[in-house]
Amino acid sequence: MYKKYFFGAIIAAAVLLVNQLFIQFCFQQIKDDVYYINIAGRQRMLSQRINLVLYKLYEDSGSLPQLHTMYQLWQQTHHQLLNRPTSILPFSEYERTINALLDELTYSIKKMGKHTQAIQVSSSLLNEVNRNQDIFLAKMDEVVNLLERESERKLLFIIIIEVLLFLISLFIILLEIRYIFIPISRDLKLALTEAKNSTFKLRALYDSKNEATTFVDPDLVIQYNNKLAQEITQDIFGKPARVGDNSLDYILPRIRDEMNGLYRQVLDGQTIEFEETEDDQVWLFSLFPVYSDNKEIIGISHNVRDVSKLRKLASEKQYYEQQLKIIAENFPNGSVSLINRDLVIIYTNGSGYQKFGIKPEEFIGSSIKEAIGDKHFEILAENFDTALEGKPVKYQVEFAEQHFLCVLQPIFDDKDTVSNVVMIANEVTELINYQNKIINQNERLRRISWIQSHKVRGPLATLLGLINIISLENKDPSINKYLVYLKDTANILDDQIQEITAVTYKDLIV
Repeated sequence: MYKKYFFGAIIAAAVLLVNQLFIQFCFQQIKDDVYYINIAGRQRMLSQRINLVLYKLYEDSGSLPQLHTMYQLWQQTHHQLLNRPTSILPFSEYERTINALLDELTYSIKKMGKHTQAIQVSSSLLNEVNRNQDIFLAKMDEVVNLLERESERKLLFIIIIEVLLFLISLFIILLEIRYIFIPISRDLKLALTEAKNSTFKLRALYDSKNEATTFVDPDLVIQYNNKLAQEITQDIFGKPARVGDNSLDYILPRIRDEMNGLYRQVLDGQTIEFEETEDDQVWLFSLFPVYSDNKEIIGISHNVRDVSKLRKLASEKQYYEQQLKIIAENFPNGSVSLINRDLVIIYTNGSGYQKFGIKPEEFIGSSIKEAIGDKHFEILAENFDTALEGKPVKYQVEFAEQHFLCVLQPIFDDKDTVSNVVMIANEVTELINYQNKIINQNERLRRISWIQSHKVRGPLATLLGLINIISLENKDPSINKYLVYLKDTANILDDQIQEITAVTYKDLIV
């Protein structure tokens, strides 16, 4: 039995380790996806900034070194996208399309590089830059969308694998319950029954065959002994104890002096019990003072019982209880409970109780309704009847702002009838919260990308274009002065957009 438990625990630990390693690996994959989606968004911002600087150069208010610096940064971020690590998860549907689009964008970036080397910026050059930028932004939008789809597919894959790993872990635990927990419970029940029967036998009548009884007078002379006492002394000393013999002659030499002292204490009114082991047998000695009608001590009742079997059963019971405790306490983030048909908790334990400061032993023998409360009891009761029909049941509950996956597994007796139900409660809060976090994060990224592309960049680009057109066609100095004010305001707005994007980018990466 110990070997079964040992190997079962190793297998369960191995599955849990693989589960945790897979979770950490997938977390890193999702983090990388978020990083490169934000890099793609940054590419869009840099392309717009370069376009704006070209407009400034056209108006003799821009800085050529600034243009070159931004173009180099643009190239660097594009290089990061081109050299992003290939996912080892089985999702390559969009990989070729994304790489093809990035290669096409490389041509647009190189083309923009030629424009940045122009000695003088003309209106025709600006028109060419605008066309190139429109193509770049459209393709970059497609790249961002594909990256998001790939990330969502990865998330779905992670969820599926996590569920599979959990089911495998649950299957292993159920196997341990079937082949370790249930046999231990059965053996424990048998041991308890045998111990109870042995106790009744050991407490039988004075002349019971299970108890050697001897009456000794104050001079330690045997005045009476039953048949069993004679048989025991015959086996140990080679002769039966007879009436008139000294009781100390039938005490083992190694405890004879001690027994003499104990006899004296009993004659002073004390009651003494102790155990002695001899040749793998455990003997329980009980010494009682015997009183006359006048309440005077007239002798000693010396009773000896062979409690070897009882002690062995007690030891086995303690061993089985320890094994049950080990199984429950090592159950990850939850608890294991054995519930009978009357919804009374026979046994419960697990590391999950520690988080709430609850002592599981307080629930043993009580109704499960007292342990989980009315709200959760209603959910349990709805599924418990199904378990009593012999069908496993799974359901999810929330307790103290934490999520638990509960499994009800029927336990069958020798007559193929459900006698008890094993309830396994495992905390899955971290997994659910993280899945929700990733989904919300992707939604935020998608919304930021859309707002930047359609609600912010569009009107700003249109405004800058109109300002440039008016500047080209208008010769009135006073109007041009106000156009300069408008450009400055547009530039301030662009800086604010950049700051918002940077803050959002930083927040999402963290």
